Amino acid sequence: MVGGFGNLDSRGATGLRARNVPVGFNIKTFIKYQFPTGKFSGYAIGGGYDYVPARAGNAADTFSLPAYGVISLMFGYEHKKWSARVNIDNLADKVYAASSAQDYLIWPGSPRTIRFSVGRKF
Repeated sequence: MVGGFGNLDSRGATGLRARNVPVGFNIKTFIKYQFPTGKFSGYAIGGGYDYVPARAGNAADTFSLPAYGVISLMFGYEHKKWSARVNIDNLADKVYAASSAQDYLIWPGSPRTIRFSVGRKF
């Protein structure tokens, strides 16, 4: 289990929030369980959650990017020196604003992404 959180206040001396810096609690967690013995020995399953609170959308702090939360999943299998894994990020395929430079230049977050990987330890 891995987790982290922060509680930020990015307001400067002028009282304006810094662009793209979340204000408040942000959370990032990931939990993985690998079956040690038995019928499912070698299999692993895991999941994570990322929460980012609202942020200022530009340097003048005239608009906010909304808060968002994204769920991810992982399934894997390891046998001797070989491993295979499937990662699914943004499970719900949520549309969200990841960052911005101005109110007319906003970058969306990644859509649902499925990654397959195979590895070998040497």
